[in-house]
Amino acid sequence: MHIRSYPGSGVSIPVGTFWRRPATPLMLPRDATGIIFVDSGAGAIFAALRAHGARLGGPAGAASRAILPAYCCPRVLGAVLGAGWEPCFVDLAPNSIEMERPKLLSALDSGSAAVLIVDLFGLDGLSDRRVLSRLPRPVLILRDFAQCFMSSIAGESISGALGILSFGRGKPVSVLGGGAVVIGAGTDLESLVRSELRSCRRLSPVFLGIRAGAYDAALNPLVYHIVRRIPGLGIGRTRLTVTSSATELQPDFGDFVANQHEYVLRTAARRTEQVKRTIDSASRIGLRPLAGVGEPLASSRLSRVPFVAPSEAYAERACRMAGHLGVTRMYGRTLPEFIGVNRARANEKWPNAFSLSRRLLTLPATGRLASADFDQLIIILTRAHGSD
Repeated sequence: MHIRSYPGSGVSIPVGTFWRRPATPLMLPRDATGIIFVDSGAGAIFAALRAHGARLGGPAGAASRAILPAYCCPRVLGAVLGAGWEPCFVDLAPNSIEMERPKLLSALDSGSAAVLIVDLFGLDGLSDRRVLSRLPRPVLILRDFAQCFMSSIAGESISGALGILSFGRGKPVSVLGGGAVVIGAGTDLESLVRSELRSCRRLSPVFLGIRAGAYDAALNPLVYHIVRRIPGLGIGRTRLTVTSSATELQPDFGDFVANQHEYVLRTAARRTEQVKRTIDSASRIGLRPLAGVGEPLASSRLSRVPFVAPSEAYAERACRMAGHLGVTRMYGRTLPEFIGVNRARANEKWPNAFSLSRRLLTLPATGRLASADFDQLIIILTRAHGSD
């Protein structure tokens, strides 16, 4: 299993099912009609695309074009390729995770049958969703709620779309794996999605509790940077992993995830203050928060704070000098580069995504660091900025 992780991210997990506490209700978007727990977020995308391919009249996995932002997790691309779809990459708006609207409309008009909107960190990946209402034919809309708390999507509307959740290591709520497909009102894909899934053995509460304990230990940046040096684990590396199957998890997993919501809601106000402090400190040393991060709602969703560095060199120095305190880059390359597009071509065709891929940094919210460690982090980043 390939583990992708970000040091110091997430929140400690209260292990509800480990102690046989009853699960709290799942908090889903107000117009969601159901949820299917699967083995990973990539598995959720794979199953949804296979189901949509079957609905379009071809055999399951028949090749069609799917629109993707040119910068997001390579596991997303692996799920698209594994499902037999052809990726169509769209550049981002400058210093944003939102796809450029004219280019998105052009891609939609060219015959694409699916579009993946990545709400990275819980920030809106397509603020004006009216652009999708003009289409004369069915287009599958996938909303990937990436790197955000599941409870924070409760106020979202996913009518006519499928939501994608992931609980892999490094996510705000994690049990070192697992994901989900959220069924939006007005979609008729639930039975088809389930037909693309294989059943998995039941996961015992004890096993889930052990995994949660391992995750909590790995949240410490020092622990992470020791473990990542163990040969063969591949922790912290970004690579393309093609998803060729998806597994449906049993109800025990859903109960475990549900137990996290109450804790996350209780800590939202404190998290907002922590994010504000991080933004205020880092903004003085050349880091600009990603568009939308400073808004109160967005702040309450963040377990890590995304910043755009002034240069690629600054980002590299910051990670090298302050990695032990939880400063990390995201994926480091645009999606086209993971399938062989060279650096120069990627920079020419998707310049905004290329720039963001080289300059996007994430810092832990101050709750993950002691005050002295946070002060040290700011001093180190000040030195890195002064080297430009």
